Amino acid sequence: MFKGVLCRESLAMEPTTKNIRFATNYLGRIHDEIERENFDYAAHFPNSKRAILFAGSKGTVKTIGEALDLHLAGIKRTIQASTYRDYKSAIEYHLKPAFGNIWLKDPSISQSPALSCFYNFFLCRML
Repeated sequence: MFKGVLCRESLAMEPTTKNIRFATNYLGRIHDEIERENFDYAAHFPNSKRAILFAGSKGTVKTIGEALDLHLAGIKRTIQASTYRDYKSAIEYHLKPAFGNIWLKDPSISQSPALSCFYNFFLCRML
């Protein structure tokens, strides 16, 4: 149980004696991290649908879409209304549909040169 939810995740491993021993030790490490309250579900199971459910504390930016929304809110009063409208349009109709659901901690970001460039140039400067 993690935060009141029964979680069952599988490891992509053959059920050999060595792998079962590894999984048992891994489960012990997870239990230890949960007990010490520093368990990061997404770090252990990044492809899990439950990772979104446990993605940090309230107010934590989790996806590129959320970071873009935060950026828009932060610049709204510092730019002209027409510029804000253009930025919002670009974000809502182009950036968020393409990148909005990608986790900021997603390891696949480093695998895509275009996405990695976008992340490094834009998001790192605004957060």
